[in-house]
Amino acid sequence: MAREGLSSLFPIEELSIVGLAAVVRQAPKILRLIRQTADAVAQVSPDILVIIDSPDFTHRVARRVRAAAPDIPTMADTLPGFEITSWGGICGPAGLPAPMPAWRPSTARTSATRLRSRPETTRRGGTSSDRQTSACTSTSNGREPSIAHSTTDSAGFLPGLIGIAKEKGFAGYPGEGANLWCAVHIRDVASVFRLALEKGPAGKYWHAIAEGEIPFREIAEAIGSRLDLPTVSVPEDVLMLPGYFGPLTNLVTGSFPATSLITRHTLVWEPAQPGLFADLDNGHYFPAG
Repeated sequence: MAREGLSSLFPIEELSIVGLAAVVRQAPKILRLIRQTADAVAQVSPDILVIIDSPDFTHRVARRVRAAAPDIPTMADTLPGFEITSWGGICGPAGLPAPMPAWRPSTARTSATRLRSRPETTRRGGTSSDRQTSACTSTSNGREPSIAHSTTDSAGFLPGLIGIAKEKGFAGYPGEGANLWCAVHIRDVASVFRLALEKGPAGKYWHAIAEGEIPFREIAEAIGSRLDLPTVSVPEDVLMLPGYFGPLTNLVTGSFPATSLITRHTLVWEPAQPGLFADLDNGHYFPAG
């Protein structure tokens, strides 16, 4: 984001804190940064406040902004997957802070939206189900983030897999690699945001899904072919999977198919950017030389 011209209030490394003891030691600094950020937002008075990830920090900033300037709507962006919901407050997924009390922005501003990772259609046990689950329970129902790709993707899922393949000398996939992932170009996500804000009816769910059922093995094969490395199945063993995938183990073994048919029909939206495999050749993920 800095390369795109962002001027940060403070270095992001100040929030790179690991471990309960470290959090306790640095609590005064964290609280100061929360106050500093919220005060800056209230002073600028933007058309909309967009908070991204790190809910322990960003949700607290949003609470303070809401208290100081209740007419500023908020958009919460988790990870690519995606569900955008018109809302009157922040709904905390399982394991994160409790939901904020509902609030409604001034009628002079656009209603806020929330980006969440729950597909419109969920496949369970090999069959399709159109049953909608609650926006507050999507994370606890096991809906994990998918792949958002672009030339600005430097710390996402794809760079992580590419880095592992380079380190291990082969591109791995778990078991048969039949588990399904979804993907979207980040600019297509932005277009869904715009359409949802401009004409999306309140209380509806929107999903920025361009490709909904990509077998993980095909992702590994695409990475391996571009690195000129073999593609190898990693046995689904409690030692071998973590030995290859490390902290990504729980993600890569999941299956998260999704669809955006309702979103495409209702918002008249179609992905316009390159698909996942075409975008792997954009020169960003595998630089020449």
